[in-house]
Amino acid sequence: MTMAPDNTTRLELAVTELRGSVDAGMARIEGSLALLVQRAEQSDRRADGHAGQLHRLDERVDTLERTGVTRIELDALAKALRLEAEQREEKQQRAAGRRLTVVSIVVTIAVSLLASGITIIGIIVR
Repeated sequence: MTMAPDNTTRLELAVTELRGSVDAGMARIEGSLALLVQRAEQSDRRADGHAGQLHRLDERVDTLERTGVTRIELDALAKALRLEAEQREEKQQRAAGRRLTVVSIVVTIAVSLLASGITIIGIIVR
């Protein structure tokens, strides 16, 4: 069976068109694959960046947990400071009371001396 030149030409033309379609399809597929590879590489770089950020944040949290003050520690410190302030205030009040006592004694003595002096002056003047 020999093909007529017309059929052979049509067949060659069809094969050429098919080859062109396959080549165009392959080019589209290769372009799509290249784009997917590029996006995958970008995603990998972003994921690496996020992993680095996560690591740094994790280290910061660890540092804060190691060096941070807990609520219980703050409450204990506040209680100690309040107690210290109360003791200081009591001490100041006692000191103020002692000063007031001394001043009262001095005033009492001064008034007594003045009264005695006035009495003596009154006796001398008479």
